[in-house]
Amino acid sequence: MANCHFEAIKLYNLFANDLLRLGKILRYASPTVKTLYYETTECSSIHALASLGLKPESLIIRNEDPQIDRLFGVLTPLFGPTLRTLSLHRSTFNTLDLKHHGRLLGSLTSLSLTGSGFIYPRMLYDIETIEEIILDFDEAIRAPDVSHIPWVVPLPYLRVFKLRGVPCPTQSNLPALSIHAPMLHTFHLDSTAAALWLLTFSGVHAPTAIVDFRVDKPTGPVMSLSHLQPFLCDTIESFALTSVSHDLDPLLHDIHAGYILPRRKHLEFTFHDA
Repeated sequence: MANCHFEAIKLYNLFANDLLRLGKILRYASPTVKTLYYETTECSSIHALASLGLKPESLIIRNEDPQIDRLFGVLTPLFGPTLRTLSLHRSTFNTLDLKHHGRLLGSLTSLSLTGSGFIYPRMLYDIETIEEIILDFDEAIRAPDVSHIPWVVPLPYLRVFKLRGVPCPTQSNLPALSIHAPMLHTFHLDSTAAALWLLTFSGVHAPTAIVDFRVDKPTGPVMSLSHLQPFLCDTIESFALTSVSHDLDPLLHDIHAGYILPRRKHLEFTFHDA
């Protein structure tokens, strides 16, 4: 198998011993592979994936085990300069995970994580090439209170940013980071402290060409019109706010009157009970 090269390897529900044996078979093949996909109902077997000795461009791990596990550390041998897409389903992430392994992910263009955890600012700082960030946390860990000057995080290529249940790192109840993402196209916040996350993007380099904007069931500090104002771009085609305060009634009126969002094709606006 010395001259073998695989475009994609997809594996389902293997035992750890099976993965170790497969690693021996693949030892003499090319380590580069476009896609490595693994789906399992037994999360402990994921720890043996590193034995495959591969360096994929796209790494997708779906853990369907009711238990969730910390995967970053055990998957580190699969990270490398060729890795462009990383998707982990049902894992845990903590400050040390993201801080210690962020530099290994410096060439990522797409990052998708589900499970539980929080954002560590240094992680984002180390992946400036990122174009898509999707974080979906069923069980949010309390965000750390960062006791230093806020991070300024330049993400010049970021186009898609979607969060659900992700705490915002704070310092004295304010965001502990400022994200510069001038190319942002899609911005979704679901069940998050939306007011804080909006503040992280609303500096002097706030996005100017958003097309798809959505905030669902905001938590934390009340989201006001001042939080939303920097994101009301003329380029928006889809705009949604659900379960928000009636204080935003004037915004809905201005949209219907045609004063703002001239290109909108989809509008969804609902208020929570008083």
